[in-house]
Amino acid sequence: MGQRYTFQKTELDMTRSSRAILYDNGKLVFKGDGYIAIKMFIQLSGNNKAVIKKFKAQLDQREQPRWKDDAKSKKFENEIKKEEQTTKPPKVKKNKLKSQWDRMTN
Repeated sequence: MGQRYTFQKTELDMTRSSRAILYDNGKLVFKGDGYIAIKMFIQLSGNNKAVIKKFKAQLDQREQPRWKDDAKSKKFENEIKKEEQTTKPPKVKKNKLKSQWDRMTN
């Protein structure tokens, strides 16, 4: 039920629902997840606006990360790092292993 998309010498085959296949100049470039194949197809097209427009719906459906890189999260990470540094126990030197003879005689 999928389709084949071509742009210059790059071809994206999405006829199988289980995987997408990407060819560039007739050579296999990628075989796997459709979303990754679409992103690679766009990259191989040189970020052509017509290609991006063709896949806009699929790209917009992708779930965005729920976290944001802001000052609060950085502050929280810094606090965790400080706690880790202060709570590390001092290193204790281990005794050298005794030979079997030493263990039997002592």
